[in-house]
Amino acid sequence: MKAQLHEAGNRARKTAEDALRESEELLAQGFEQSPIGMALTNLDGRFSLVNPAFARLLGYAAPEELVGVSFASLTHPHDAPENVAAIRAILEHDKPYRAKKRYIRKDGAVVDVLLAAGVVRDTRGQPAMFFTQVKDSSEHSAAGCERARLAAIVECSQDAIIGKDRAGIVTVWNPGAQRLYGYPASEAIGRPVSQLVPEAHRGEDREILDRVLAGERIEHYQTERVCKNGSVVNVSLSVSPIHDAAGRVTGASSIARDVTSARRAHEQIALQAQLLDEVDAAVTLTDGEGVVRYWSRGAQQLYGYVAAEAVGRKIVDLIILEENRPELSLRAGAQTGRPGDTESEVHDKHGRVFPVYVRHRGVSLGVPGTASPGLISVAIDITARRDAEQAIRRHAEGQEEIADLGRLALKGAPLEDLFDYAVGAACRVLSSDCAWLVERSPDASDPVLIAEVGWPDQKTGERIAGEGRSLSGYAVRSQMPVVVQDWEQELRFAPSSQRLARKVRSSVGVLVGDRGVERHARSASVGHRDSPFGVLEVQYTQSHAVPSDCVPFLTGLARVLGEAIRSWYAQDMIRSQSSSLEAMTESLRSLVSDKERLIEQIPG
Repeated sequence: MKAQLHEAGNRARKTAEDALRESEELLAQGFEQSPIGMALTNLDGRFSLVNPAFARLLGYAAPEELVGVSFASLTHPHDAPENVAAIRAILEHDKPYRAKKRYIRKDGAVVDVLLAAGVVRDTRGQPAMFFTQVKDSSEHSAAGCERARLAAIVECSQDAIIGKDRAGIVTVWNPGAQRLYGYPASEAIGRPVSQLVPEAHRGEDREILDRVLAGERIEHYQTERVCKNGSVVNVSLSVSPIHDAAGRVTGASSIARDVTSARRAHEQIALQAQLLDEVDAAVTLTDGEGVVRYWSRGAQQLYGYVAAEAVGRKIVDLIILEENRPELSLRAGAQTGRPGDTESEVHDKHGRVFPVYVRHRGVSLGVPGTASPGLISVAIDITARRDAEQAIRRHAEGQEEIADLGRLALKGAPLEDLFDYAVGAACRVLSSDCAWLVERSPDASDPVLIAEVGWPDQKTGERIAGEGRSLSGYAVRSQMPVVVQDWEQELRFAPSSQRLARKVRSSVGVLVGDRGVERHARSASVGHRDSPFGVLEVQYTQSHAVPSDCVPFLTGLARVLGEAIRSWYAQDMIRSQSSSLEAMTESLRSLVSDKERLIEQIPG
């Protein structure tokens, strides 16, 4: 019996020893692997055992480096008095001590920690050592600061920030949400967020929440929400999932921004853009760098560029002629708000140059305080107006030139002077590169140049080779004015060598004189002359440069010139006949005188 009891006692003792050993091993393993710094300190203040986390916190590679080191030598001097008082309180009152403390690391840096310390007593109840736990408080402080910062942002944000759980119940409601929706936090928190959804969007909130709970983020979702007073606002929503410490999605946070005013402004701008597109003018907006920011449909029609081609490019690169760019730079310095206007030559996408009238005003782009200068311009094509003005000018100048030619003819000016004046008047009034007068020969050979202005190397009296099948020949054959707007497209006849040499691109010619007027046969009978005197021509080095209203002026000039030529021929004939009559009279007188002498010589 005793043996059995002894055996049972041994087994119990062994079991207890095994349990104690296992417990000690688990305790040692937990001590070693704990993420929190732990240390056992002797009553003299020297470390007897520290774990790796404690060593790492103080910058030591191995815990053994700290064994035997006094904790006071690692304590910040300013914290030492408090530590001494804390040890005394632990020993006297057996109360745990918790505080913030500063240690000095191995590298000399100071680390802030959260410290918890207590006394370990032996079996007799006497203090045996101190047990200390420390944690880096910088991480704790940073996290706390970050939470405080985020809370301040949420609290002060002008946007409506709402947090809701997985069921859509409001858990966070900042002042911005109260301002936007009208509900105070006490009336919103704990209630479903669906109370903000208007009937037209019923179920939208659940759909958005389900997408977010699945991990999706929603950015700038445009929708409508209803306020406490029943009004509806346009909002832009950004919704993100909320995760717990384990990474699980526990709800959603939404940021709502009131875009009602912005949407109305956008609609107003869109309406204004539509109205501007209906304006029969080119409306453009450029910033301070001359970069196009707005390009109306009228601008597209006038300049040939669609908005996608023009916006973002500099206006000078699109339409401004090189010689007009300095003038544009001066206008760009105009004060904001002061209107101005100008007329200028521009070019379109295809290189066509034309005049425009531009009304411009300086404007401010951006928000007040950060505004940058801009320029809004309204331009219209004034080609038709310029053409009309030039036509009026040409008509007035043309009538004056015709009258002056008539006055010279009445004064009896030589034909050569009349020819020179006529080609000069044609060149001046029509702004041509050259004008000339050619005389037709009675034998239909090459015409002769008898007057010219514009090309100094052209010689009067020079024959124009090949002109028989050219413009002047066609004018004589057709008995009509001839206009050629583009010699490259002309099929009725070919240009002369003189025109080819001078790169003439457009011409106009009218007949001078009519049937019965020919300078070549001045002594012949008027009735035997059967072709016009010649052709008055005007030449341009640009295609389509012949004014559409030039023929009446040239015809009037040619008619006066023809009448002057007819008058000169008539006077020349009268002078010739008068000379013949005087010669006949003188002959008769001579005969009479001779007869009288003969009679006197006859004997009585």
